[in-house]
Amino acid sequence: MSGNIGGFLIYELNDQFAIQPELLFSSEGGKYDVSGLEFRSILNFINVPVLARYAATDKLNLVTDPQFSLLLSSKSKDDDTTTDIKDDVRGLNASLAFGLGYALTDNIVVYGGYNLGLSNLDDTNSDGKNTLNTLQIGVAYKLK
Repeated sequence: MSGNIGGFLIYELNDQFAIQPELLFSSEGGKYDVSGLEFRSILNFINVPVLARYAATDKLNLVTDPQFSLLLSSKSKDDDTTTDIKDDVRGLNASLAFGLGYALTDNIVVYGGYNLGLSNLDDTNSDGKNTLNTLQIGVAYKLK
């Protein structure tokens, strides 16, 4: 489990459609096995999604977008050691995001989303393919 923090703007096109660019720091990763040993990868990104936002109701909105992510750091951990693996991970990641948000108040929104990884992150010249798929759940505070 990891997290993200950042900011967003909403450019309303009309009552139902808007563009929502975001700038986020995101820590992502997962667990994997190599020869029976369990490892955990931690990848830190700057994410730049540009969401197409549809207001289904006054409180519910749906979003989708392409998202591009720039790798800041990448580490692999087991029980005893931490290894820098940034040279083994591609520096640019592309994904397609889907999500929804629900306004609890004028300023507080709960949201959930899924990012479908499109890029192969494996930069080791192997035949392996590693994509990053991310489930996100969170709370946002809107400044007006």
